[in-house]
Amino acid sequence: MIYAINHPLRPVTHPRQHCPAGQAGQYYQYRKLQAPADAAEADLNSLITLKRSIDMSVQELIEMGIADSR
Repeated sequence: MIYAINHPLRPVTHPRQHCPAGQAGQYYQYRKLQAPADAAEADLNSLITLKRSIDMSVQELIEMGIADSR
């Protein structure tokens, strides 16, 4: 199975697997319209992961007595 570069968990498939005959153009148009939303979702997930990592680091510093608790 081939995976998209910017969507590691979403497999890339051919439109014939999803569309009746003659509707492949609509499939590609949909994918083109969906691409910005998919990219924004990937960015949001990256930021959420980054925030979680920073929060864990701050908590570790607090437990070691290095940072002030807020």
